[in-house]
Amino acid sequence: MHTPDPGLQAVGALFSCKNKVAIVTGGAGLYGFAISEALCEAGATVIVASRDHRMFQAKLPTTTAGSRLHHRTLDLTRETSISELCKSVREEFGRIDILVNNALTPMGRSLEGTTAETWRRSMEGNILGLYLMCRHAAGAMQQNPGGSIINIASIYGTVAPDFQTYEETHSASNPIEYGFLKGGMLMFTRTLASYLGKHQIRVNSIIPGGIHDETDSQDYILAYQRKVPLGRWALPQDIKGAVLYLASEASAYVTGTSLTVDGGYTAL
Repeated sequence: MHTPDPGLQAVGALFSCKNKVAIVTGGAGLYGFAISEALCEAGATVIVASRDHRMFQAKLPTTTAGSRLHHRTLDLTRETSISELCKSVREEFGRIDILVNNALTPMGRSLEGTTAETWRRSMEGNILGLYLMCRHAAGAMQQNPGGSIINIASIYGTVAPDFQTYEETHSASNPIEYGFLKGGMLMFTRTLASYLGKHQIRVNSIIPGGIHDETDSQDYILAYQRKVPLGRWALPQDIKGAVLYLASEASAYVTGTSLTVDGGYTAL
C-alpha cells in the first residue's frame, strides 16, 4: 500500500483554512467572489459581507463552494452595521479568524468633478470603514487568539495612473482619490501589524493589478496589456493563491508586508 509522503501532507496542511471563519467585505464583486471561493475551497466558513444580496445570489449557481458561503448585509458607512456584523458572526460561528477588506464604496472621478461632499462620503465609506472593520474584527480575533487581516490594495497605491491613456482610449478614468485611499491602506497595514502583533494577529496587504470590467474600452484594454510583462489583465482567480497564502498558516511568520500580484506592471 502506498504511504503518503508526510512532507507533502505537511505542506498541504499549511495552506488549509479548515475550521476557520472568514469575513470578506465586498465578497460578491469581481475580486471579492474569487476570494470568497478560494477561502471556502480551502475549508473555511465564509461570510460574504456586502450591501447587495442579489449579486451574491446570482453568483451562487456558478460555484461548488456554496454550502459554506453565507451572506450578511454590511454598510461600511455605519459603525453599527460593522459592529453588529462582527458580533453576529462570532455568536453564530464562534470565532473570527480571517478578515479580508475588499469592499469599496462609491468614489468621485476627476479632480474638478469631485465635490467636497463626494470626497467626504468616500473617506467615510473607505478609510473610516476600513478602520472600523479592522478594529471590531481584531477585537473578536483577540478572543481566539490570533488571526489574519488581509487588505486588498492596488497598484495605484504605489504608482500613479496614466490619465493620458484613459483620455486617449475613451475609457472611464481612475477616481482621483483612489491612490490616496490605497496608498494609505498600505501604511495602515504596517501600523496595524506592529500594533496587533502581540495578539498574534497578522496584517498584510495584497496589491493586485488591473482587472477590467464593462467600463473599459477595448483600446484601453490593449493599452494596459502592453504595459504588463505577462501581457494580460488580471483574472479573478489570480488573487486566489495570494489570499490563501496570507490567510493560512503558510504565512505564519509574515506580517506587515504587501504581496504584489500585477503581472509585473510595477516592475517596469
